[in-house]
Amino acid sequence: MRDPAPRPVAHTVPPLVRRFYLGFALLAAALVLAGFTRTFFLPLARRTFTAPWCVYIHGTSFFTWMTLLVAQASLVIRRRVSLHRRLAVVLIPCMVFSTIAVATWATARDYRATPSDQALAFYFGELMDMVMFGAFATGAYLTRRRPATHKRLILLATLAVLGAAIGRIPVIGAGANDVTLAMLGTILVADLITLPRPHAATIVGGAALILGIFTEDAIGATPQWLTVGTRIINHVHYGLPHN
Repeated sequence: MRDPAPRPVAHTVPPLVRRFYLGFALLAAALVLAGFTRTFFLPLARRTFTAPWCVYIHGTSFFTWMTLLVAQASLVIRRRVSLHRRLAVVLIPCMVFSTIAVATWATARDYRATPSDQALAFYFGELMDMVMFGAFATGAYLTRRRPATHKRLILLATLAVLGAAIGRIPVIGAGANDVTLAMLGTILVADLITLPRPHAATIVGGAALILGIFTEDAIGATPQWLTVGTRIINHVHYGLPHN
């Protein structure tokens, strides 16, 4: 008589880990709401917000990312994995390209009003954030069958784009990088509590994020970038008043 086929082993997420991811997601969502309510959500609700199409796509895709983050962490969509993956295929490139478009448009608008190297340096930082987000989010999609790596890359991708929201919060805006580093530290602490050693995604991804934070200002202030940045924004005309 043949033995019955072994049943697949169910991979369960420890309650502590589940609570950490949910808490992280809720904090990130709260920061986004706090940062963009006055400048985007409320004006949009009152029908007083006007901007180029890329701003609407950016705001919608950003809000959708945060919604999916909270939903995934709370296991609301655990039975809709295929839908989640299809959304990711569309959402990741939408976030990357719409954010680059918004950053380019906003920089051109501000630079033409008051030309400054600081605006161009800030523009470089926004582009670097998108490079980080795109790398982390794509890595998360490619490792979707490896939950431990996937979840950490999702959190790192969220941190890469969270600075724009934190920077708009009056009380803590000036310390956006400090808040980002503190949230990165919580991922490391969670690893140390639940694993024998920090996960490779936390170490490598965290190091890349820290490197970006501490080098983007210096690179953005170089003559080479200032020349390139000026040439880019001088070709932007959509959504700007004609001289």
